[in-house]
Amino acid sequence: MEPIRILDVVKPKNASFCEDVLSKLSVGTTEVLLAHMGLEELCSFARFKCIEALWLNDNALTELDGLDTNVQIKALYLHNNRINSLEPKMRNLAGHGCRGALSFQKHLHTLTLNSNRLQDLQATLKNLRHLTHLEELDLSDNPVANELNYRLHVIHAFPSLKVLDKHEITYAERQAAAVLFGESAAATVAFLKRRPLWRNPPPQDFPGVSQTTQHMAREIDSFRRTLARGREGWRGGRRFP
Repeated sequence: MEPIRILDVVKPKNASFCEDVLSKLSVGTTEVLLAHMGLEELCSFARFKCIEALWLNDNALTELDGLDTNVQIKALYLHNNRINSLEPKMRNLAGHGCRGALSFQKHLHTLTLNSNRLQDLQATLKNLRHLTHLEELDLSDNPVANELNYRLHVIHAFPSLKVLDKHEITYAERQAAAVLFGESAAATVAFLKRRPLWRNPPPQDFPGVSQTTQHMAREIDSFRRTLARGREGWRGGRRFP
């Protein structure tokens, strides 16, 4: 007869497991690392009001719950999970209907969702559009990234965005997005207005100022106009073509 083998019981990586991990942390912590833990479900993070950066990458999450009260989060890392939608899964705390998974994280400036299973670009953007401070977003390696004009759609949705899928957004891309959505290339959006440095500075009067000071100010104005024209420069007090 073979000897009886006692096998280790594998704990499910559910909300209870998440709570056990969080119980070891100080409630005042600002950064929480829960990556590479095999998490399948999140618990409530309500005790951690000060979280600004949260790593949940490389787990087995299929949806996002438990972050409703963590409005201070600025960086959220969710890449390499199994998230297939950001649609609301439960009623919000005030009971005023359903909201998206990240409805309360309005201060986010960094969000990584690459290598998930997001499939509907318009639905995804609808649930992220309120993130008006977002500067870096990664949606690569999702089905949504294969949709027509994907990059231009995302760029148009987020005026504050600077980096998409690890690539800096160019001025040309901003222009292309504006044209695609029927806007002027010099649109009302601030980032499409490139104002040349010292362009046509107005003449200035200097009442009550000494002649020497007025002369110096006019020399500065002249120098600014020279820079704007780009025809010549100054080096060591000498002109050069």
